Amino acid sequence: MNVLATKLKKQSRQLRRRGFTLIELVMVLVILTALAALVVPIVDYIRRQSDKTQGAFAIEQMTENISLYRTLTGNYPDKHDSLIASGGGAIYPLLRESDFLVISTLANDSQRDSLTKTGIKIVMDHDDSLAYRGIPGNSGTVQRPVANSGEIAVVDFSDSQGAQILASLYPQYVATWTAGAPTFVPGNATSNPPTPGVVVASHQIVLADGTTAKLAVFGVGPSTTSIGQTMVAPPAYRGVDGLKDYNRFLAVYAVYDRTTSTGGTSAKRAQLKGVLDTKGDFLNQELNEIDESNVQ
Repeated sequence: MNVLATKLKKQSRQLRRRGFTLIELVMVLVILTALAALVVPIVDYIRRQSDKTQGAFAIEQMTENISLYRTLTGNYPDKHDSLIASGGGAIYPLLRESDFLVISTLANDSQRDSLTKTGIKIVMDHDDSLAYRGIPGNSGTVQRPVANSGEIAVVDFSDSQGAQILASLYPQYVATWTAGAPTFVPGNATSNPPTPGVVVASHQIVLADGTTAKLAVFGVGPSTTSIGQTMVAPPAYRGVDGLKDYNRFLAVYAVYDRTTSTGGTSAKRAQLKGVLDTKGDFLNQELNEIDESNVQ
């Protein structure tokens, strides 16, 4: 009996020393690879759903927060990120999706007053060298009074994403919508009275009351005056790499220019029209993209 036990212990020690054979190792690797092929798409799907769900929630909350700030103070938050590079003349290059934006000049006092009379008096231009910890979302560091320089980033209606933003905000001016590409009722800002519709060349829309409007886009960054009052910190959009890309949410304001039949102008206060994620998607797009995040 003792001889048999000794022999079994010896064989057990030999098996432990022998380890896995090459065939056994290959089999283990095959099984792990097969499991990874099943798990990785699901993990990516969950991550994407999480990003889009968080983005949709943040868009809704940001819209309510800006409206709350105006209710409490009588003005919209000041010191938004301008999305324009310090020195002017160019959209901030680390805004990953910027084709839907173009720089426009507030050509007269009526347009500038439209912003300043609603509390938006200073914008923060972007300088990477002054960004906190070099993070692009913290790059809005250079103050610029709106009244001194009329450059703002506005929605470019001739871009496909810009056209969809416009169609979402002003569906009454959409003539047709084919394959996700809207076409608009043409407008004429120079006629008397102005013809309602979209004037693409000037990046503006003519409203039914004769008011012309541009859709100004600003980032809600850490310098925004709502921080510390109605908001603890500006949210970051997780759908981009925040170490390489500007990752703040974007507020869209209609900036008005009212021209009378005699040629004079009077200011009409700017109005919040909506909030976009960093890539220019509005709430409905975020919700649609959650549904589209299916594992193939």
